[in-house]
Amino acid sequence: MWTSNHNSAVLLLVLTLMTLVQTRPLFAKDRAVDQRILAEVTEELGNEERFQNVRIEVEDMTVRLRGAVSLLEDKRQAIQKAQTFRDVRMVISHLKVKTERVPDALLLDRLRERVAEDQNDTIRLQVKKGGVTIRGTVKDAAHRESILSTVAGTSGVVWMGDRLQIDGNKRGPTI
Repeated sequence: MWTSNHNSAVLLLVLTLMTLVQTRPLFAKDRAVDQRILAEVTEELGNEERFQNVRIEVEDMTVRLRGAVSLLEDKRQAIQKAQTFRDVRMVISHLKVKTERVPDALLLDRLRERVAEDQNDTIRLQVKKGGVTIRGTVKDAAHRESILSTVAGTSGVVWMGDRLQIDGNKRGPTI
């Protein structure tokens, strides 16, 4: 004798099976996309010795980078490269920067030498335990990126706080 509970259980089972049958190709497609992304990112990063200790994982179109690099700039570049591939939704970095230890005062001196401070820029650097905070105003986005890359490419820098702003008073040509 079938009761309404039996009918409900059978209906639930049928609906669950139908859902699994219909979504199974989607899971296979997602796995194929993940595998393609993994192959592309692995090939891109595998071509450079500086990324030899980077492990790449891809799940649900999210790229995870694990391991260690020698410079903060290497970490920035690995993240940027992984973000460029089609279908990548997000890049999560678990990369550690394993660089030489440099006393803060010496690192600040190195950074001041390396960062070209134009007359029009007001850039202030602060160093604490290998972390660098950059504050000030720069003339354009390209100059800002150049400064960030220079700081991140300096041995001894383990993290960077970017507080740079682009001078809004300098306007380009009106089109």
